[in-house]
Amino acid sequence: MVFHSINYLFFFAAFVLIYYLVPPRYRYVPLLLGSYFFYACQGAAFIGFLLYITLVTYLAALAARRFLGKGKSRVLTAVSACLTLAPLLFLKGTKAAVPVGLSFYTFQALGYVFDVERGKTPVEKNLPRYAAFVSFFPNLLSGPIERADRLLTQIRKGAVWNLEKVRRGLLEIAWGLFLKVVCANHISQAVDPIFDHFSNYRGIEFAIATGLFAIQIYCDFAGYSLMAIGSARVLSIDLADNFRLPYFSDSTGEFWRRWHISLTGWFRDYLYIPLGGNRKGTFRKYLNTMIVFVVSGLWHGVSWGFVFWGALNGLFVVLGDLKKKLRKTKRVPRVVSVLLTFVLVDYAWLFFRADSLRQGFAMTKAMLVNFYPAGLSGADVIREFGGTPAVLFLAAILLFLFLVDFLQDKTGDLIGRIFRLPLAARWGIYLGLLFLIIVFGIYGYSYEQTQFIYFDF
Repeated sequence: MVFHSINYLFFFAAFVLIYYLVPPRYRYVPLLLGSYFFYACQGAAFIGFLLYITLVTYLAALAARRFLGKGKSRVLTAVSACLTLAPLLFLKGTKAAVPVGLSFYTFQALGYVFDVERGKTPVEKNLPRYAAFVSFFPNLLSGPIERADRLLTQIRKGAVWNLEKVRRGLLEIAWGLFLKVVCANHISQAVDPIFDHFSNYRGIEFAIATGLFAIQIYCDFAGYSLMAIGSARVLSIDLADNFRLPYFSDSTGEFWRRWHISLTGWFRDYLYIPLGGNRKGTFRKYLNTMIVFVVSGLWHGVSWGFVFWGALNGLFVVLGDLKKKLRKTKRVPRVVSVLLTFVLVDYAWLFFRADSLRQGFAMTKAMLVNFYPAGLSGADVIREFGGTPAVLFLAAILLFLFLVDFLQDKTGDLIGRIFRLPLAARWGIYLGLLFLIIVFGIYGYSYEQTQFIYFDF
């Protein structure tokens, strides 16, 4: 059961009804039961992993709180971190199938233990309420990775019906659904054949496919995040933003402050800063940056391709910071910086998407020595990307996405602006978005097969 399935629609509607029938202070109970039911639908065997992570971190936080300020608390936290990460490291290390969501709720639960040990958040003694925090179904499978002082605090207080939040949440769900089933899924039909059969193509196709993949993964993951945030908001619970127009960044450092914000923040607070951050000199700062990015690559998968992708992004961030310190010339126009940043990040995505490091280098070589720019407008290239109608539709998607993000960048809150429009205009937008989703959405067989990219991590 995924967000863009008919099953989820019925589940969520029934859950919302039951959820608001329960008094606010006890709403963690249906939240816990509904979340476990939701996760069991992904695979009944996965429940064991969720229970294990929940119990280990619950007990670890209680122990850390008891010995707070003493040497034992850090030792206990370190031991609990090893026990908590053990299933994730074992499965990734052996290349076994990782239960969907495991890395996300593992990091969320582990962050809670770290925060308790540091005295940043109170320990939760109510096990069912803590379990509801770890298993909260909107962000259970692919984040955002939440902090206890945000999500657990709201669960403790008990959510209260808020019509404005419900309206906003439903529109966020609809826009996220559009990003996934219309944008990401259509783009994947053009991208996947190029990467899956790369020996049949030239540099020009690789360049186009890599650029399209950058948009695909953005629409796919940002779409999921919006549906997660929207689902939580309908329940009157606020989750953190996970994306803030990342492709409008004018440096790779800024890009990573706007992309997958919850994971970037997790690594900053629980890895980069404990390593010393920028407090121990320039060399250590850059070394710590590279360590964080390499670990981030390994978090996505134990392969040289992901390691190289992480290291390459880390190198871009380090070089960008060095350039900023050494720059003595006039600053280049922002549009040039944004385009250059996109090219760098986009090239790194090539190794994220490629099946192996060797494939990534082979495609890079083809783009350098067999680019064949004369074929850019040729009928053969257009045919490789699905023919004229498909290419025109892709162009329309890209233009529409750019216009929406541009308006979001200028307004700061496009959804808020929509709610202030006249009634007829608002409903025109709602119905138009619904029309696009129904008519142009690609859902897969039985509405269950087009999974989100980040489900693999």
